[in-house]
Amino acid sequence: MDIKELTERYQDRFDAHYLQDDNGTGRKGRKRKKEVETPNFLKDVIRPILDTLPDLLPEYGFTKTTDDYAMYGEYYRIKAGIVLVG
Repeated sequence: MDIKELTERYQDRFDAHYLQDDNGTGRKGRKRKKEVETPNFLKDVIRPILDTLPDLLPEYGFTKTTDDYAMYGEYYRIKAGIVLVG
């Protein structure tokens, strides 16, 4: 996995989503349904990086991340097994 590739792919999705948003009105001024899913930096970049840690650093006891995460202030708290990351 290449971090640069992940961030570039996220940036492309981000640009496509918000460009679509700028062109957003259809006939009679109604909003068109979004065709591109809203990009999510946590899901698209951070979690794939964290999910490689168990293979790269097995001695630290990491496991794959779960959907069990929450915002605390401006930060995410993500669990990777018993280890709290983020």
